[in-house]
Amino acid sequence: MNEMKLIEESITTLLAEKITTRKKSFVPALLTLIGGVAIIAVAYAAETLRDNPNLNSALLLAGTIVIIAALILLSTGRKQELVYAPTRQILKRRRKSFDATEREKVCDLVLRGDFAALDKMPSGNIAALQVVTYATPDRSVIAAQVQEYVPHRYVPVTESILFEK
Repeated sequence: MNEMKLIEESITTLLAEKITTRKKSFVPALLTLIGGVAIIAVAYAAETLRDNPNLNSALLLAGTIVIIAALILLSTGRKQELVYAPTRQILKRRRKSFDATEREKVCDLVLRGDFAALDKMPSGNIAALQVVTYATPDRSVIAAQVQEYVPHRYVPVTESILFEK
């Protein structure tokens, strides 16, 4: 029996040499950290703030909060992004949920590649069925899969499918 893989596991083989991974930049987190340190430095260095202890305390608190936020950003690690190599566009993961009663229609739309009609369908309140897509911003490349929730996990209903314009 050929067991289907989730799209997250099969996307690199689906797109073969057309996909690369790169780590997200840590520069925004580093700039946030520098900003927090600068706020605290201003609070300590400014002569005019010594006359206004409330403003001084507020700046120290704001600087500390900004530093903590930056440290959280830095400690969560640098996640990897999938990049479609021919156009250098980042593939964004998107998930849309549907009711289980819509299974036939959802599978048909995904197999035909009719994502415009899929977007117009109402989302379900219970995530019994979901469509996971990885797409470039201009939607010229879309990898999709229908998944169904069974207790404690999602299982593939369809194979991962690639659509390229």
